[in-house]
Amino acid sequence: MEERLAFIMKAKNLSMTRFADEIEVQRSSMSHVMNGRNKASLDFIRRILKRFPDINPDWLLFGTGSMSRQDVQMELDTGNEAAERLEALKNESGEKSKRIAELEEEVRLLKEARKNQDQQITDKKSVKEEDAVTYGSKPKDIEYIVTFFNDKTFREYKPEK
Repeated sequence: MEERLAFIMKAKNLSMTRFADEIEVQRSSMSHVMNGRNKASLDFIRRILKRFPDINPDWLLFGTGSMSRQDVQMELDTGNEAAERLEALKNESGEKSKRIAELEEEVRLLKEARKNQDQQITDKKSVKEEDAVTYGSKPKDIEYIVTFFNDKTFREYKPEK
């Protein structure tokens, strides 16, 4: 019991005298229990549990389980709540897997579009080279193009340089 009391004092950051004041027992009584001269009375234990309701009585009396009642409650809740959390995680992971698959498909399509775009740029470059008017062995640049329409109008195109 002395070790568990020391552990509580350390966890609560209390000196032995401050702990005695907190549980409203005489400081000498606290000293006697801590030194093993006296065993903790039922009243002494009741005062600890009243002042620190988060302390697990089984842990304090027998050293079994967790120090905190919250930990014990969590252990008790793990049955149903764990199953519910597991189901929620499964649903969440299923939704995330779907979203990952959607994003992977989107990335694949974007890569494919990029590849097609690069191919079109390459094709356009090769068309420009093929369409260049050549006289002799040297290609010539196009200065401008005139297109005539059947309504007797025309349009002049000048390539950018």
